[in-house]
Amino acid sequence: GGRTGRGDESADGWPVPPVGQPGSPKMALDRRRFELFIERVSSRMPLSVAWEDEQAGGGAANSEGVPVAKRVLDMTAPPDASGARRRRMFIHIMYDSKASARQAWHIELRWLMCQGQQVEEIVKHCTRRARLAGLLLLQVPTDRRPRPFTPVAVVAVPTHLRPAAIAALCHHVGFVDECTAPAAKQRWMHELGVAFVGLDSRGFTWLPNRLLPSQAARVHSDKLLGRFREICKALEFSSLGLLPTPAAAEPAQ
Repeated sequence: GGRTGRGDESADGWPVPPVGQPGSPKMALDRRRFELFIERVSSRMPLSVAWEDEQAGGGAANSEGVPVAKRVLDMTAPPDASGARRRRMFIHIMYDSKASARQAWHIELRWLMCQGQQVEEIVKHCTRRARLAGLLLLQVPTDRRPRPFTPVAVVAVPTHLRPAAIAALCHHVGFVDECTAPAAKQRWMHELGVAFVGLDSRGFTWLPNRLLPSQAARVHSDKLLGRFREICKALEFSSLGLLPTPAAAEPAQ
């Protein structure tokens, strides 16, 4: 069971951010590592990405979002021994043209006239270069196609407590900004990619990453959801000048 916390802790010991103080955002990218990744990956697929310092706005997106750059990568194999030309193959690359410490960076591959093994080769190239640079490359859904049967959990939080809940989500549950614009579509992702959190009229939505279908990922997502619910409940009690009892702060099963 949980224990009774101090005034700045929940009943299970998780720190409760002061109400109305969102705090500084959690760092999503390390500049040195990211620039090393771009340098290494560009040997195969040249990318041009500008880094934005916090003094220049910390990478916060404007109402139109982070600019997206596009590039076409020719994957056509060289002629065979007889000189015959191979089938033309291309991959379309879309990526954020700006990066910052505050937000996850995105790269998207699209293909129509290309063999699967060529696409897999590019994905492995990017994954290896990211790992060598000390970064984690994660697969996330584009959400272009509606999925009405995807389970979504809702964490109800009053409007005035949402800044503190966002601070707790980032600093104590391990989430970083995944998409910061438009504001209505702001979304956060866990640093291991197991779940996403978005804004909702009732508070927040919690969505597991369907592209990580392992049981371990689902269990970890559920555990994090329980932790976030407990922190949000503690925030509400704290705003009322009360402390939750251990039973009331028990994470949802």
